[in-house]
Amino acid sequence: MNKLVRTLTVFLIAALPLTANAFVVDIHDNNTAVTTVSAAEALVTGTAAVDTSHVGVINFYDGSGNNGYFDSDACFPACNTSDFAMHAYGDFMIGTAGLWTLGVNTDDGISVRIDGVEIIRYEGLTDNRDILSVQNLSAGLHTLDIVYFEHLGGASVEFFSAMGEHDRFTNEAFDLVQYAAVPEPASLALFGLGLIGIAGARRKSKAAA
Repeated sequence: MNKLVRTLTVFLIAALPLTANAFVVDIHDNNTAVTTVSAAEALVTGTAAVDTSHVGVINFYDGSGNNGYFDSDACFPACNTSDFAMHAYGDFMIGTAGLWTLGVNTDDGISVRIDGVEIIRYEGLTDNRDILSVQNLSAGLHTLDIVYFEHLGGASVEFFSAMGEHDRFTNEAFDLVQYAAVPEPASLALFGLGLIGIAGARRKSKAAA
């Protein structure tokens, strides 16, 4: 690929409109006690969200108890402090294929799915707890789906990652997982057509020469 094609490729990628720019975080609350992940999942699937926010990272804290490892905590949508379910979903990017340790610090229970596969589940009540899962991930975009619940007391949840295999959290290794926006399908199609056009024009210019 010559310099012109590389330059135009970078320009076209930068110009692609994006479907979203943050994780979507929905709060579900029907004024009943939520004490298990199973109950939270039923609440998420069976009721409409009472509040929604959009965030770049999963890092929430209600101001009571332990706030986990990372600063700049956000309040849960609507600042719910007891008996609610949270559903967070979106895409994130893995830059290098291989083993990655994905983890949460959570109070209370949680389920984490990556690309539709559950990798973390803590069913019941807990104070702040680390749960880690080592996964072999390909480079590129992956989907995240979290169902979390809070029942009384403090509420906090963080989702973080580190390259390689780790058996405990360390500040040096782990960072909060950042949302990665996805280009709209129609724009991807136009991007592909643009590259085909560029390649065709280059072939014609070579033939003319």
